[in-house]
Amino acid sequence: MTLHNGFALNLITANTIAFFVSNLISFIMNKKAVFISEKDAKASNGSLARQIGLFFLYRILSLIPDNLVMLIGLSWLQFNSVFVKALDQVIVGIFNYITTKSVFKQETSRLRKLVLEARDKRRERE
Repeated sequence: MTLHNGFALNLITANTIAFFVSNLISFIMNKKAVFISEKDAKASNGSLARQIGLFFLYRILSLIPDNLVMLIGLSWLQFNSVFVKALDQVIVGIFNYITTKSVFKQETSRLRKLVLEARDKRRERE
């Protein structure tokens, strides 16, 4: 809310900037302190790139409901900004935990399979 209120940025722009900064920090913290495994310690650069790619893909998908909750709660319903952001973070936080766990624990998710299949098909065409 600092970017929106303090710097008079558009709500969606401020929320998107905050989103990318916080998620970069979140990736680093999740990789280093939360989802630690021996496999991660031995990860190649390709594996790291894949993790970053999937992490941000999932987080970009979470940006859609994130912005919708903020837009509906603040602009349409005119609720208190702190309340709306807190509610928003609970909803998005649950989604992010589940998807982040799948990125770092190497679980096979349906979305991950689709992304990898699309990448493989694209490479075959090249």
